Amino acid sequence: MKKLSILVVLTPFLLVSCIKDYAVKTEFIIKNESNHLIKMEVKNFTNNSDDICDTVFILNSGSQFCNLYYDMGERYCCPFGYNADSVILIFDYKDTVCYLLLDKSDRNILHIYNFQGGEIKKHSYQYTYKITETDYQNAKK
Repeated sequence: MKKLSILVVLTPFLLVSCIKDYAVKTEFIIKNESNHLIKMEVKNFTNNSDDICDTVFILNSGSQFCNLYYDMGERYCCPFGYNADSVILIFDYKDTVCYLLLDKSDRNILHIYNFQGGEIKKHSYQYTYKITETDYQNAKK
């Protein structure tokens, strides 16, 4: 009877030790591979602390911006956070490209499927989006 009571007491601890909580890291990299300075305006940007704000990033030619998210148990799917609904790329402070969340463009920077990459190791993902000279040429003058 003593062995049975010890087993009954230890069983919940053994079951709890089998449950694994782990953070999944998702990194989004935006590379400026154009020959132009880019001002990137993000409406409703959400950082890893869940703060929401309109944000401006400056990317010199050849530079990059990295955004990290940690989520419990799954890959993060939104490059600028769940609330981001538009991104405006301004080349050399004059020529613009505007991306809206609902746009289905194959260059829409708000959609993860327009990024290259995937799982790089267990519980770690990396996605890259390259802004190119073609994006500049397609910008509204």
